[in-house]
Amino acid sequence: MTGLTFATDAGPLSAVLDRTEQSHRSSSATTWRVTVDWPSYRRVRDERLFGLAAAELRTIEPMVADTPVQLLLKWVGVGTPPDPQDHLGDSDWQLTEATQDRNGVQVGYRTEHPDRIGTAVLDFLAADGWQSLRTSPDAPIETRYAGKTGEFDCAVFTDEDRQLIVTVAYLPVTVPESRRPAVARLAELLTYRMDLGAVEIHPENDGVRVRHGIDVEDVQLSSALIRNVIYPVVIQAERFLPLLRAVVEDDAEPVQVVEESFANQASTTPAR
Repeated sequence: MTGLTFATDAGPLSAVLDRTEQSHRSSSATTWRVTVDWPSYRRVRDERLFGLAAAELRTIEPMVADTPVQLLLKWVGVGTPPDPQDHLGDSDWQLTEATQDRNGVQVGYRTEHPDRIGTAVLDFLAADGWQSLRTSPDAPIETRYAGKTGEFDCAVFTDEDRQLIVTVAYLPVTVPESRRPAVARLAELLTYRMDLGAVEIHPENDGVRVRHGIDVEDVQLSSALIRNVIYPVVIQAERFLPLLRAVVEDDAEPVQVVEESFANQASTTPAR
């Protein structure tokens, strides 16, 4: 085992490195499991070290006094984690779990909800007046959007491992084989003009979708953040649906319908 010293505003904090765990999410995403004595654990709580917030503290302390505590720390600093022998700053680590060994049974608490992203998205949709459904924690959150140009199904995919939110709107138009090249060109032209997201045509079937996603690792989830990954998709899908129908059903030329649609739109960003 390796002895560690974390630098804190109130002075150094000692810990013993039990093991490191390399995450599959990225080469720099690493968690360290360390053991601290009881006085050091009280400092972690009382001084709010390793990103511990008051809202994450239990009203009833689950730990037993004068017993070592195991902490699971996740690297949230810039770049790759330091070597255990290097100088360590507690602000570069996030406490995700605190446990004690009670005769072979681990007792403690987590500071991160195992389904925090999915729960946050469902809470937002409910508060915002959406009807949504999720059949299992691993399934996408299904909903439907009704706009002025038509209705279409939407799905919000939440990846707790990679910390991603991806929203997809499925445009209700069947693309015949003869119009696939034209629709592909339309998707290309629209995506080029979009600041967020993309219009995509499925490479094997007749599906067309609008998609946008964000990485929320080490980001506090808020209603505004979730809104900003859902509404750009449905607003753009509602706007693009008539263009898609014109190209598929009326044999309109993609360049023409895009130029006409964007003709009266004021541009606030330089052309790319």
